[in-house]
Amino acid sequence: MEINKEVEKAVDDALLLAEKGDISKSEILLKALQAQYPENHDVNFGLGVMKSHQGKLDEAIEYYSKATEIFPFHIEAHFNKALAFKGKYDIRNMVESLREVIAIGDPLDDLVQKAKSILTDFEQSIIDTDNITLEQYLHAQDIFETAFSYMQKKEWQKAIRKFEECLKISKHHAQSYGNIGICHAQMGRRREAIEALDKALEIDPEYEPAIYNKVLIESLAEDEELKLENNISIEYYEDFALKKKSYIKKYSANIPKNSNSFLSLSVAAQSANTILSQSVQYLLNVSSTMSALCRSLPRRFPKDKGCCFQEPLQASSSYALRILRWK
Repeated sequence: MEINKEVEKAVDDALLLAEKGDISKSEILLKALQAQYPENHDVNFGLGVMKSHQGKLDEAIEYYSKATEIFPFHIEAHFNKALAFKGKYDIRNMVESLREVIAIGDPLDDLVQKAKSILTDFEQSIIDTDNITLEQYLHAQDIFETAFSYMQKKEWQKAIRKFEECLKISKHHAQSYGNIGICHAQMGRRREAIEALDKALEIDPEYEPAIYNKVLIESLAEDEELKLENNISIEYYEDFALKKKSYIKKYSANIPKNSNSFLSLSVAAQSANTILSQSVQYLLNVSSTMSALCRSLPRRFPKDKGCCFQEPLQASSSYALRILRWK
């Protein structure tokens, strides 16, 4: 790991420019530093901060990850990476990054205290909302991902079993009921499909994908199998609800305007308010301390790590149903 005071100051100066709104100049300076010092942790951290300011979270995460690969004790990079994952509603990786801050940082460090507070508030919000612990939530997410993989392989019954397993833990997860509805429809079980979608709507009456899918499935005959020509995976709450956008208004354009389904969806679109469901409200309840990027460069190594440096540091048979991912 290279430590270069001049590079550290140059990165700090570039980040000050980004903080003041001069992103383009900051990017020019940081790119120039990257060309000279591609393996410098401060440079990669600075590029991560700059990409975070630009809202390019995937790129930011890549730079923060490189910074921590070079310098594993870079708690500022771990903390900012948690912020980026939060911006992507990637709960597991957000939690893992915050836990890393706590594991490697000085217990008295401000960022360590913030990370502990965020995780405590986050878990309490999940308990208040779903009455499960954070570990149970993460376990349910793993089960959901397994169920979704079965959907992708068209193993509908296996997918249903896993979604039901997920619901035993997280009883108010509308997406799981929505996906169970799709699986039943794929096997020609119209009644069971509608029942599952109704359960999703009991949990979240404004859950537009369930409204959309229910209207399309109701157009099927009882034993008619739904044939998905184009599976579409979306992140409804992230891409629509949290952005105050209407899912129905966007996708009803795919339905012929002279069809009964279109008429039903037109009515639904007029009444659909993309409000946040309870199941994702905790995403916005996370401590406000998580809204601000950490710009400071690392000035010291954490205590008791054996370091010797002195330097401080996402229907009829022709319409695609929307397959919902966890979130």
